[in-house]
Amino acid sequence: MTSLVIVGRRWFDRVNGNTYHSSEMVIDGECVGKVPMTYGYGDQYIDSAFDYLEKKNLIPLRERYSTGSKEQPYQWVERTGIKVFSTASEVRSKKDL
Repeated sequence: MTSLVIVGRRWFDRVNGNTYHSSEMVIDGECVGKVPMTYGYGDQYIDSAFDYLEKKNLIPLRERYSTGSKEQPYQWVERTGIKVFSTASEVRSKKDL
């Protein structure tokens, strides 16, 4: 693997005040999966993508710490040297996720 592209979509549920996202992952030009709608705002779509890719054994695992936390995506990128590109867009409706 030389490159990973993460495309996120975010939707704000105005009625309940929650933000949801979905993520699509492309490794070396091939779409390898999609995280369906899940709760999370900001850059959470990146963490969701990394969790999905780890569960499917598509990327090397992130380091785990004694505190129970795991290596952040930017730390993983620095350690592995794999090029990662991410982008997100806001969508108007839930069905656009």
